[in-house]
Amino acid sequence: MYRDFIQLNCCILFFGLSLFSQQTEGKFFLKGKIEGVDNRLIYLSYYDDNSSIGRLDSSIIKSGYFSFTGKINQPAVAFIKLNRKEAIGLNATNIFLEPANMCIDLKLNDFRNAHLTGSNTQTDYEELRCKGDKIIKNHPLLFDSIGYVQKNLDQSLYEKLSIVNDSLDMIDYEYFDQHPKSYLTAYLLQTHARKLSPDSLAIFYNRLNDNLKQHPVTQTIRTRIINSKAGSVGSVAPSFIAKDTSGNDFYFSLLKGEYILLDFWASWCVPCRENNPYLIELFNKYKSKGLKIVGIADERNLSQWKEAIKKEKIYIWIHVRRQADIALKSMGLTDPGDINEQFNVSLLPAYILIDKYGVIIDRFESNEDSIKKLQLKLELLFKEK
Repeated sequence: MYRDFIQLNCCILFFGLSLFSQQTEGKFFLKGKIEGVDNRLIYLSYYDDNSSIGRLDSSIIKSGYFSFTGKINQPAVAFIKLNRKEAIGLNATNIFLEPANMCIDLKLNDFRNAHLTGSNTQTDYEELRCKGDKIIKNHPLLFDSIGYVQKNLDQSLYEKLSIVNDSLDMIDYEYFDQHPKSYLTAYLLQTHARKLSPDSLAIFYNRLNDNLKQHPVTQTIRTRIINSKAGSVGSVAPSFIAKDTSGNDFYFSLLKGEYILLDFWASWCVPCRENNPYLIELFNKYKSKGLKIVGIADERNLSQWKEAIKKEKIYIWIHVRRQADIALKSMGLTDPGDINEQFNVSLLPAYILIDKYGVIIDRFESNEDSIKKLQLKLELLFKEK
């Protein structure tokens, strides 16, 4: 590939000056070359083995070259970036360090296509991503040029997207099955923690070695398994505080004593928006009997969220955002403020019905019959009220 020639230049510089062996006990050495940038800092953030405290190192770019060194005894996910506060973006990407000599080639505004050698974990990761990219490139109507889902997909395209996403997931699942004790398995497994059932997740997790089972990168998995009953029928609904559309704090606890329907949705979720007319009808029918609805949106774009609420005419009930911390999730850490995680919601739409004592009395997950089952449940619940 064309990147191999660029990579060769970096490696010759690194290994031509180095007398280190490929495997270096407890240390990594990373030499890099970047096109289009000079005389500024570049940052590397990573975690030291089992420590939950991250490290942030910097290196000055001189004549297009930079270097990092640090202590690790096993593979570790890291983020290399030009902006110290950025975890994802044109000039930020994740890589996999190992206690070895490594070199990396970068290009301004194209960090995603960085190429790292000297790390077997990185090699496996790039092979998996290559397989996924081939699938994505075959569906230009679903994904943009850098692999993100296109906005405003209609129902037919949304259904195709679901099938494609299943194919992408299978690439990872096959790797998990073939490499049960790999650090990459542990890292990628936490990105599937919300998709897999607790039982399936536990099967993959139990096959990891003991060190990875206690590693910070599997914290999300452990939490998911331990809290698999969170948000289940019969349990007390977790309390939360979230920002509403005006930026004010909404306290869920203030609704105690009311019947509450939590509507987990997103402006980009076609089935969610298709169900809105039915939710409006249910709200108008039962609000006088004590029904409250709280919309919990999986949104990053504030204006897009508000516009969807206005267009769908669902401003008649309370709205807050999910409040997921992207930085925490990208590092595989638990996000205590994520409302979806607190209620064990992984697919949209999802509806959770809570009684006036704060106990969850029913859940309606993402399927064609969920809204119909919700209608029947509310009819029975308020029949004699």
